[in-house]
Amino acid sequence: MIGWLRLVLALLILVFSLYRLFRICFEKSREKKKLDLKVAKTLNYIADENDFLLLHDVKASLLSDTYPTSFGHILFGDRYIYIVETFVGFGALYGNVKDPYLFLKKDEETNIKVKNPLPPLIEKTKKLEQACSCSPDDKRFVSVIAYNNGLDVPKGIARKEQGTWFLPYKDLEKTIKIAETDEVSLISHDQTDRIAKQLKNISDQTKEKRKQRRKDHGQNEERKR
Repeated sequence: MIGWLRLVLALLILVFSLYRLFRICFEKSREKKKLDLKVAKTLNYIADENDFLLLHDVKASLLSDTYPTSFGHILFGDRYIYIVETFVGFGALYGNVKDPYLFLKKDEETNIKVKNPLPPLIEKTKKLEQACSCSPDDKRFVSVIAYNNGLDVPKGIARKEQGTWFLPYKDLEKTIKIAETDEVSLISHDQTDRIAKQLKNISDQTKEKRKQRRKDHGQNEERKR
């Protein structure tokens, strides 16, 4: 009898844990979609007000990438090019901003290990610079992580340094506006057009490669039959 009770208790704990995990994933997914829309709306407004070029949902195979690299938003300002991604979390974030993982403290007993979104974005930005034949020394590309209101981010992680931002999405417009007043030379329209065209060509080539891979895969499946 005691054995059965233990088994039932273990099953109940498992079901509760799975339910809690599902609920966390669902809430995060829902909040991520909402945040993506808010950030896109903010960037659209900035682009319209300042006549900036803005690209959404860019996928491109950069350099020796086997699979396409995805970029949420690329905003071409007068002085900088902003690579913007979103990050969603609930609770207090802590850890070393240079580490691959951070920790999210939801309450006194719950700590969740989460991927640090900044290092991968910085790496993607560097690849984009190289693919577009831009010198890193120019420091014109800015890696931006915009996070939701429900996340508490300490000063050790939150940053608005040159080239790297980790900030609340509501500060995005103000921070870009300030950055665009920096005393650096303007990016010419020719430069913007050149980079945008290179990015489009890379993206188009990626689409063609994906189509060809699907076609080859389909032909291989037909041969197997």
